[in-house]
Amino acid sequence: MPILSFVDGTEIEVPKNKNLMKAVQNAGRPVANSCEFDGVCGHCVLQILEGQENLSQPGEKEITLAKKEGLKPDQRVSCLCRILGDLRVDAAYW
Repeated sequence: MPILSFVDGTEIEVPKNKNLMKAVQNAGRPVANSCEFDGVCGHCVLQILEGQENLSQPGEKEITLAKKEGLKPDQRVSCLCRILGDLRVDAAYW
């Protein structure tokens, strides 16, 4: 199973294909959101510190939102991506 790790060194195992936002919430970390996984609010953006290649490819909805919000290449809309391998993440509000 993939390892999801946080900037403070905390690590948890997550099932492959687990939604990133749900995995982070299951780890007890808050994830800002207001659209309940609809991918329209852009509040759940996380910074991917390592393992960008271990996330699902952005779909049309995420690409559109990323352009609208001016996201950097290392930022992903967590409600719209799935974990495929080891990953290290951070959020501006942690």
